[in-house]
Amino acid sequence: MNEQAIRWAWGQNLPSTHKLVLLALAHLADAAGLCSPSISSLAALCSVSTRTVRRVLRELEADSLLTAQARLRPDGSVA
Repeated sequence: MNEQAIRWAWGQNLPSTHKLVLLALAHLADAAGLCSPSISSLAALCSVSTRTVRRVLRELEADSLLTAQARLRPDGSVA
């Protein structure tokens, strides 16, 4: 858990679902601010659909509030 990331997330002026997803990411972040939860894990944690999580993540990235990277399998394909 990254307390600094959580405080920052609380300070963002966002719609409730966006803030909830951002807070979940901040809660899961390490000391460097990095985390890699699955879409389904975020959806379960936030009590929303996976489709909602995907949409919110795209919008948060478009607003420069986070940077997303695809997770790769050992064979190089997207996880």
